[in-house]
Order: sequence, then structure tokens, then C-alpha cells
Amino acid sequence: MTATEYQHYVPRFLLRNYRFNKLQNKNAPRRKGKHKSSHHAADESPPVPDRELRDGLVREIDLAKGKLVETLLSETFGMDAMYSSDVPQDHTRTLNDIETRLSKLEGKASEIIASVKRDFDSGKHVTSLKRLVWRTNRDPLGSTLLISSMQDKNLLRKFLFIMHYRNKTFHSRFSKSLASYDADDRSSMIKFMTEQRLQHPIEVWFRNIAAILDADIEKFSDYLHDAPRLAATFHAYPPDMSWFLKNMHAYYLVFVKPQSPRLQFVLTENAYSVFEGPSSPQAWTDYHLFSPIAPSILIISRSTILGSGYLEDGKLLSDLRNTMALQHRDPVAALHSLLEDMPVQIAKNNYSQIVNGKPEALPTKVGRDKHVFYFSLFKISDHHVGLINSIFLDNAAHTSKIIYREPDALQAALDFYLESDLKGFKAAAPSRERVTEDTLLIKERYQIDRVPTLKYLKMLETVTKDLGSQVSLRHVTPLYMDPVVVLPPLRREMKRLHRLLGGSDLGYPYDWNQSKRLADLWIKIDVLKGKVESSKQNKAIREARGRFISEHIPLRRIWLLLKNLKELSRSDSSSFHSFTGMGLGLDGVEDTLADAHEVFEVKLLGRLMQAASQLEDVRERSGYVAVVQSSEDEKMNAKAFWEGVQVAFACGYIEDCGISSIREQALNLRSPLMSYLPRFLSMYRLNQALKTEQNIELMTRIVVAKSFASLDLRMSKALRGHLHRALFQTCYPTEITPQLASR
Repeated sequence: MTATEYQHYVPRFLLRNYRFNKLQNKNAPRRKGKHKSSHHAADESPPVPDRELRDGLVREIDLAKGKLVETLLSETFGMDAMYSSDVPQDHTRTLNDIETRLSKLEGKASEIIASVKRDFDSGKHVTSLKRLVWRTNRDPLGSTLLISSMQDKNLLRKFLFIMHYRNKTFHSRFSKSLASYDADDRSSMIKFMTEQRLQHPIEVWFRNIAAILDADIEKFSDYLHDAPRLAATFHAYPPDMSWFLKNMHAYYLVFVKPQSPRLQFVLTENAYSVFEGPSSPQAWTDYHLFSPIAPSILIISRSTILGSGYLEDGKLLSDLRNTMALQHRDPVAALHSLLEDMPVQIAKNNYSQIVNGKPEALPTKVGRDKHVFYFSLFKISDHHVGLINSIFLDNAAHTSKIIYREPDALQAALDFYLESDLKGFKAAAPSRERVTEDTLLIKERYQIDRVPTLKYLKMLETVTKDLGSQVSLRHVTPLYMDPVVVLPPLRREMKRLHRLLGGSDLGYPYDWNQSKRLADLWIKIDVLKGKVESSKQNKAIREARGRFISEHIPLRRIWLLLKNLKELSRSDSSSFHSFTGMGLGLDGVEDTLADAHEVFEVKLLGRLMQAASQLEDVRERSGYVAVVQSSEDEKMNAKAFWEGVQVAFACGYIEDCGISSIREQALNLRSPLMSYLPRFLSMYRLNQALKTEQNIELMTRIVVAKSFASLDLRMSKALRGHLHRALFQTCYPTEITPQLASR
């Protein structure tokens, strides 16, 4: 296998379920000469191999031409050079090994899926398979049951995730050079590749796929905490490993089919990559993931946050959903799933029973290796089928084709989508070319590739009319928000920092608008804090706000938020403020931290930027002045000293600054510095009033500051100097700086 082979990202065994005819003779569509192995003249088509003749034809909508055509299955949903033609030669062996293991996984999954389709189609009560693992029965209510072992359930889940992860979308993400890598995780990707000494983003993809194939899901069962361990075990990219484990453990599989025999599911180029759930520029929630395996059978991965179909702790689920919804632009709308009322349940098993509507463990324990699962095939309504097909169609605008089995079923899917008045669908841009920098968009640049254009929607309208429909396109929602938006200009240095943090000229309008919303939220929380008398509650509110922002808001918007807060701190008004962008002209410590962001952990940097920027503003307003602490003659007001202590530790301890090499050094210094504590206190007598851990922290800062120049941070000398001042003069000062007077 070579990097330039034609490879299917939707396996042939799945595509065969969509074929409508086997070719009986050589009078079949001929190859278009696109394969690199072809040596025929331009007007000559090479002969079609017998295997491809046996595979037959599939029906498709050719989205480039807007026509219904028939094409060879062998030329469907694949691409030349899946791993790009510039794969380094020394990775060819790794590539071949990955493909061999993928082939084995695909082979095992194909046996399972073939048996599922065969038995669900035929309605057999019992099936004997070569693998002796899966069989079907009828439950007392008459639905078909599919019986599976733990091992094969996990194998199927892993295969479905590979389908989500190894496709054209991710090829586009990873096949770029590091310099042109422009996904939202650019900063963390650069940091990971630097640490792992990798040269090409596609090497990260290889590692991740290998880790997914090798990982024992049962040994990494806590998806919230096991991702770093999984990533470290296989030297894989932590964010993608977290996503993998989430898919394995935070979703359950359900099998569905249309209740009406005239309906089917379409198969789009990116069907395995789309999801159902709210999507905002700063977050998304995938309530449902889709894995079509046949025109009439769909595997759905359903989020446990929606419940299992049995009675559960309603408050716990409600709290989880509320927390999730707060990440979105419209939290109320984000609480709901379009498919929430589907009549589905989590699979039953042989180690628990349902008592009063709730699952309870059986008295006799069953080892995990002997767990058995009973899957039902749920029949879903015409409305739910229409919704799922609409999700596929709404995300297919910039793909090349849509596969279908029966023309009547395609017409039904198109009619439902084109007539639907559901909010969130058909939010169309006039054309991709008119998505410009000066337009405030609902979706960011990376989402524009999935936004349907009016041209695409009109083309689908033409197709359905060609099928005999009388339905017309309705309820198209303009993509744009209020175009009357005054955007403060970014001077060159600010534009550079915005881009450095993952921003773009196209995304800046939305980033600015969101930062203003965040600033308004910040003010509202400050007003709330003012009504709380307890200092502990006040602190808890402040910390919760900072934690939420650092964990859920992109760094570029945190940085813009801090610029807005700088403007607010210099405003005469203490009430709600109409932000003008004046803060964008004010330099601050957040700029230095943003410039050096590649050496920080993203979430810890978000927290540090907030604390440092606020601290800098407090110092400028209050007039903190450094003193020589070894002087016994210096008289200091006690209140000023303790306020200085609060300032010195406002950013926390230096081991949590977000720079891994500093964290390692700080942790290693703790024990040795204990022996120096008496000498330190004799030099700095004022510090005798502090706690031992605070004095150890100050000594640690002094040592780290002196050795900072020797740390391997891979940055320019000038930036290293700026970062040194930001860390050890503003964020983690090495001296207690009392407040002597207010300006």
C-alpha cells in the first residue's frame, strides 16, 4: 500500500448496501482516468476490473452538476492519496501497519454489520454466525433483539469512531503543513508537535489512529480523567484522545429504522462526521452522532446526557444539561435536542434488571468479560427520519455527492428538508464568495464550509422536481446577523496577537461581539457580588466566573474581553457600558502572555491572563510601591502589608502558571527549600507573618526567576525578557509590595 493509492473513507462493504444493480456486462460506466496508475490516453478509458463490475452501481446526486446519475460503487466516497503524496518516506512502514490493522478491524466490523442487516431484514428468530457472538431473537413485545458480547460491542464502537475520525474532513485538517495548519487548536497542536519532535500534522493523525486501534477501552473507562493517561501511553494528541474516550463512554448505541417502508436514509459524504445538537462558535454539544449502515438501518450514538430511556436522577441530568447549555450563545435553545423524543432505550444486559423503571444490579455478579447486551431495532416516525435526513442534507452543501437507494425515498427526504420550517436549518449564505470580512457572521470561518448556499438549496429543489415533486424551497434563513455593527479597528500589533491566538480577519467581528457579551456578563456578576455580604461567597463567585471563562472561552476572546475590561476600568461610569474598543489601544500584561501562548497550557493561560490583567489594573489605580524587606527601620502599615500579600498571591502559585518546565522545577524545589526557610526569614523579617507555604512559594519564585533564562522555552530573547517581567513583576512577584497610598 502506498500513500497515493485510491482509498475509500466509507468502506466498500457498507457502500454495497446502497447499490441497486450488479453490472452484468462490460457496457458499464468507464473510469475517468483519474487514478495515477492509468497509462491510457486522454480519450481512452481503462478497462473496468472484474471486482468493480461485481460491486455494481450506486445512485447519486452529483452536486457539481446538480444531476441524478449512476456511478460505479468502486469510485464512490474515496480519494487518491488519503495520507497525501508528501508523506515522509520514513513513515511508510507506520502507514502500512496502520492500514493493515484498519483492514482487520474493518473485516471484523463487516461481519457484525452484515449479520445485523441480514437478520433485521429477514426477521429470523435465531442466527448462527461464524463468530458465534451476535444473534437475533424476538423480545416479548415483538421487536427484534440483537445480542452482543462486551468485546464485540467495544469493537463496533471503535470502528464507528474510526469512521468519524478517518475521513475527508480530517484529511483536510491534518494534510496541511504546520505553517498552514489553521484549525481552532493550532496553538495546542504546535505545542504538542514541538514536545513530540514531529514535523508534519499528518504524523499526529497517524499516532492518534494507532492509539485508537491499540487502546483497550475498558482500561480507560473514565473519559473525564483518563485521556491524559491514554495520550501519554501512546504518545498521542490529548484533545483527540479525550474526544475518543468521550465517544466510547458518554454515548450509547441504538439501532433504528424507518417505521414507513417507503422511507430510507440518504448517505452523504460527511454523514459520519455530522452531529445533532446546538453549535455555537465557542462550543458545540453533540447529542446524537450518526453511522448509516444501510438505506433502512442507522446506528445512532446517543448522549447519556439525554437519559437512557429509563427513570433516572432527573436533577443530575438537568444540572449536566444546564452546565452544557451555558456554553452556548442561546442557552435556552441549547437545552433541547431535535431527536430527544425518539422512542429508543439503552441496550439491556445480563448483569442488571429493571425494577420500578430503574436499572438495578443483579444479586449474582457477572464478570465484565461475560457481559452480554441486548439491542432492539427501534422503528422511528416519518418525522424523525425526515429530521435525520435534513441534518445530513444541511451539512452536505460543500461535498461532492449524495448517495441514495430508491428515488421515491430520496424525493421524500428532499421534500421534508425543503419545506421544513424548523429553526436552524437552511441558514444560507447567498454564496461562499459573499462571506466577507466586514460581515458579522453567526458561524465562524471553520463552519462556513458546511453552510448551505442558496445555489445548493435551489439545486436540491430542481432535483426533487426532476423526481416528480411539486414542493418548493421555503423558510430560508439569512446567515447574517444585524449588519449594522461598528467594529473598532485593530492596529497592526493587536491584529497580530488576535491571529496568533487563532483568530482571523473573517472571525474578528464575531469575536469582538462575543467579547462585548462576555464583558456585559462580567459586569452583571460584579453587581451580583456586590449584593453578597459573605467574603467567602464573593470569592467563590469570582473563582467560578474565572474558571468558566478559562475552560470554555477561546483565548482570543478572553484577550478581547480583558481589553474591554481595561476600557471599563478607565470609564467614569460604574453602570453598564457601551464598549467602543478604546481598550484595544491599551497595552497590558495580557499582550505578553498572548504573545508567549505557545509555551502555556491553554486553560491555565486563560486563568492567568484574567488574574494578571485585573491585577495590573488594580496596581495602576492603587499605587503599589516596592520596599526593601530586609530593612528593619521601614515602617509599614499593617493593612497595607496584608493587602500587598493578597496582591502577591492573587495569581496563585507559580507551579500552576501553565508552563510545564516551570511546574516541574517548582515542584522539585519544595522539599529542598524547606531547609533554607530559617535563613530566608532572617533576611526578610516582614515575611515571618506569612504562612510557611507562602514563604516557600516566594523562595521558589526567586529561584525560578533566576534560572528563567536557561529554560528551554523556544522563543526570542526579547519575548523571553518581556515574559520574565510579566511573570515575576506582575503575576508572581518575589517581594511583598505594600499599598502605601491611593492615587
